[in-house]
Amino acid sequence: MPRGGAIGQAVGGAMAITGEQEALWGVEYAVIMSAWSAGGGKGKKPKPRDYPVGTAAEEAKRARVLSQAKAFQAKRRSKT
Repeated sequence: MPRGGAIGQAVGGAMAITGEQEALWGVEYAVIMSAWSAGGGKGKKPKPRDYPVGTAAEEAKRARVLSQAKAFQAKRRSKT
């Protein structure tokens, strides 16, 4: 199962991105940290990027929110 494929994106985490993308994120973080330390280390210390959340988890969250919205709308309709 290759990284960055459809299954990896559904699951999320490290499998959701390719190795090349993770390496580029590492380079980006190194540049940001270098700039932050060259600036005296003021402000919040930069953090590396988080791995993406899987599409399956996002869909479950979306379904839960829609269910709550429908329940709220039904409750409001019953009060009028």
